[in-house]
Amino acid sequence: MMHMTEKIAKEESTYERALLTAAKAVTGDRAAKVVLITGGSCAGKTTTTKKLSQYIRDAGRRCHTVSIDDFYKNPDDVPLDENGRRDLEGIDSIDLAYLHECLEQLAAGREARIPRFDFMLKKRADDYTPITLGDGDVAVIEGLHALNPIVYDRFVDERSLYRIYLYAHSVRVSEPRLLRRLVRDYHYRDASAEVTFSMWESVKRGEVENIEPFADTADLKINTYFHYEKSCFVDEARRILSRLPQDSVYRPMADTILAQLAGVEQIDIGLVPENSLLWEFLKK
Repeated sequence: MMHMTEKIAKEESTYERALLTAAKAVTGDRAAKVVLITGGSCAGKTTTTKKLSQYIRDAGRRCHTVSIDDFYKNPDDVPLDENGRRDLEGIDSIDLAYLHECLEQLAAGREARIPRFDFMLKKRADDYTPITLGDGDVAVIEGLHALNPIVYDRFVDERSLYRIYLYAHSVRVSEPRLLRRLVRDYHYRDASAEVTFSMWESVKRGEVENIEPFADTADLKINTYFHYEKSCFVDEARRILSRLPQDSVYRPMADTILAQLAGVEQIDIGLVPENSLLWEFLKK
């Protein structure tokens, strides 16, 4: 049987090779100016954006990163969904007018002032980051709506785009991103299993409506799932799920996850490379 460190290295290298493929495609095409990255919740957009941007820089092209999340409207300006809640998954939660203005400026080589959304205060901050795309520069833009043509159509030349779609698929875990989110939200967002489960249906619905319809427009699709990751999350997941009341309406969701983790043994997370995508979700 392959030693765990060899297994980890092999799986991590598969992901890294996919990023190198994307970086080579972008840096080898001088017309490429804008890379669009999307994927569902906990698909690894943040790490993928950082890593790909560095590979592009290593190849000699200056690279800027932009998160569509920073273009969120202030909560009171976000439309309500059919349940009377703020629809944070819908594209109308984004300040499209200003996003379009920034994209048009970037594409034309003019300075764009990129906002910053303060998620602790739940409003746009007062500071902006000026970005100008010089000759040969690349902007990597990530977000749930990045591949939706409404975002870029008429504002960026189609020939300058490179699109990436991230997903996490496993034949043994039905919802690997939910397992990631369960652990991440508990440690970094002070959210119990009940809170995470209560949001998941809305998250999935938003992905079906806003992300999946544009997946096939991607130039590259990357599966960010690592087969060894269950062994990184298992002890924390069991501990978090043990706090869910037995009579909770989300007990069946918890039991499904626990069943899929049956027989899985925890590994020393110190074996996980320090630059792994999984550190978006693991407790440091």
